[in-house]
Amino acid sequence: MKGRCVLDNMREICLALPDTKETLTWGQPHFRVSRAPYVGHKGWVSMDARGVDDWDEVRPLVLESYRLIAPKARRS
Repeated sequence: MKGRCVLDNMREICLALPDTKETLTWGQPHFRVSRAPYVGHKGWVSMDARGVDDWDEVRPLVLESYRLIAPKARRS
């Protein structure tokens, strides 16, 4: 993932999960599970990923957010 743009890295992580899609909201890309955004339990979660050196640290954070939102049948 080194040398790729931040959005490409996030796409690879997020879109690998079942029933996810990328949408534009307020002119910015967001990733959703079915119809729900990856938001955490009660509100939006965001991060400035421009300085990420190790995308393997980001992957479990995205997966945790996914598991909070994904339908029970899709959680793994």
